[in-house]
Amino acid sequence: MRLKQDWHKLRMSGEILQDIKWWHDFMSTFNGKSFFLAKVPITSVVTDACKSGAGGFYHSDWFYVNWVEDYPFATQLHINELEAFSVALAVKRWAQNWRGKRIIVYCDNAATVSCINKCTSKNAILMSFLRELFWLSATYNFHIIAKHVPGKENILADHISQLHDLTYCEKFLRFYVQPPLLVSDLVKHMSSNAFVFFYLGSLASKEMTSLDSIVAKFRNHTYAESDVSELFIKSYMEFCRRINIALVPLSPLNLARYVAYLSARLQFNSINNYLSIIRLLHLEAGITSPLESFFMDSVLKGAKRVLGCTVHSKLPLTPKILNEIFTLLSLSSSKDLCFWAACLVAFFSFLRKSNLFAPSLSGFDPVRQLSREDITFHAEGVRLRVVETKTIQFSERVLEIPLPRVNNSHLCPSKALLLNFKQVPAISSPSPVFLYLVQGKVTPLTYATFVKMLKHYLSLLNYDSTKYSGHSFRRGGASFALECGIPADHIQSQGDWKSDAYKLYLDPSFAHRQKVMNKFAAALGR
Repeated sequence: MRLKQDWHKLRMSGEILQDIKWWHDFMSTFNGKSFFLAKVPITSVVTDACKSGAGGFYHSDWFYVNWVEDYPFATQLHINELEAFSVALAVKRWAQNWRGKRIIVYCDNAATVSCINKCTSKNAILMSFLRELFWLSATYNFHIIAKHVPGKENILADHISQLHDLTYCEKFLRFYVQPPLLVSDLVKHMSSNAFVFFYLGSLASKEMTSLDSIVAKFRNHTYAESDVSELFIKSYMEFCRRINIALVPLSPLNLARYVAYLSARLQFNSINNYLSIIRLLHLEAGITSPLESFFMDSVLKGAKRVLGCTVHSKLPLTPKILNEIFTLLSLSSSKDLCFWAACLVAFFSFLRKSNLFAPSLSGFDPVRQLSREDITFHAEGVRLRVVETKTIQFSERVLEIPLPRVNNSHLCPSKALLLNFKQVPAISSPSPVFLYLVQGKVTPLTYATFVKMLKHYLSLLNYDSTKYSGHSFRRGGASFALECGIPADHIQSQGDWKSDAYKLYLDPSFAHRQKVMNKFAAALGR
């Protein structure tokens, strides 16, 4: 726009005003110095966008944005504007890493490539993105150009074409790990081409969305909790970080190294459990597990021979120890009473900790953990109703466990439970079984708190608390049942053991063994 006379004035507005403001602001910060740029450009920067979201990748780092969740205004933008915005976001994320560099950004949108290389655009929205991009370029002293890459050659294209699908590792972590691990903790170990994480787009129809949610629910219940322990995943991730390798695929040699890494602190039987996560990750990726090889068979066989298969079980808790613990408790304390009720239920029911204790009020799962609605009091004691255990994973049956009424004894589980229920009523339905008060607030008894209290009281009684755990109740109850002369198959049924593994928990006392020998002697005497 020209002025008719040199002394005429014009009120500037719009884009030209924004450009002048850009220069004014930058010159106030610029010290007049700049360094020579590197000769070899960085060529690993890739961005892409669609109507649902966008992302970028640089070396082993990445980002993802969902327009609706992160930038609602972007849902109204044209695809050319979205593509340019994704480049601006990439520059904003990595500008500090590009000091003194020449940058080539690969993008499959020709309009974005053109406006970046021309440093201008007639589109006001594109110009706003360019100003931010070039502000960072000037501030951190790097030069950026864009190159067009056909969509089919863009390393992100495969991921964007599968709009509703997540990559297998994220799917695995999201569905099977509780609580979910951060994907960013995992992606650092993965190769760039195969594991760029996006959540771009949605399904074409509501019907497909509904079906996919059902599929996701099915997938969420594929594996048992023991198969995908967070401990197993974190251990494997730490190993991969230490030797700087990808999680998947894992070579047999690196797997053997992982076995050696675990052998420093684990018994052979535990090592086998830790290897389960590697098998699952490879199966989810559609890759043959490195465990399926003669080499690994030989390594594991040798490890078994060297390390041995000794099982260091925790000692069983006996009625004698329970009586001693009772002397230290104050049943006027809701926490002590709650702990005592949990001790007796664990001892008499033989239940596993996963069925007895909720991790928190918000994390309580009434299907997996006992709720107060699962407790029925009757004349002969208590009935526990359990719908999911380690051996009941497909709703094939309901397990009903009786607990006795022991008259005139503080070892009566039904009495302890009833007192706990009366002292601390449930505040929700369903509710965890074991509740106590902390400064007037109802709190569930977690497994960690339960074991901490157990070890505290055992130490006060001069027992080695390291030799006991929550599992000591399950083992102690089964062993006491054996000493009472209860048939082994009845013990197996009460503890819901599917195999003969329960026999490993039975720990006959010397007195019980002496009775056996006395019967031998009596028979020989006759």
